[in-house]
Amino acid sequence: MVVAMWPVATAFSLDPREPIQTMTGYIAQMAKGDPARQSPEYLTLYAVGATLFVLTLILTLIGQWIRKRFRETTIERLQSNSI
Repeated sequence: MVVAMWPVATAFSLDPREPIQTMTGYIAQMAKGDPARQSPEYLTLYAVGATLFVLTLILTLIGQWIRKRFRETTIERLQSNSI
């Protein structure tokens, strides 16, 4: 897992010049240890995983909507030019 090997800072900052940790990097870092059940660290693994899933789902649905919209437009344009 390349994400787990990439050295990044763990502190959060709103400064875009400061390095931050990716969501998958956080999951990999927390999974290396053994967080106690029902501890904040354990529960954040699920929160980060659910957030990553929802963001991926939303971006995939938006991409499919854009692809479908432009595909229909291209097909209609090709059909109108061939007539």
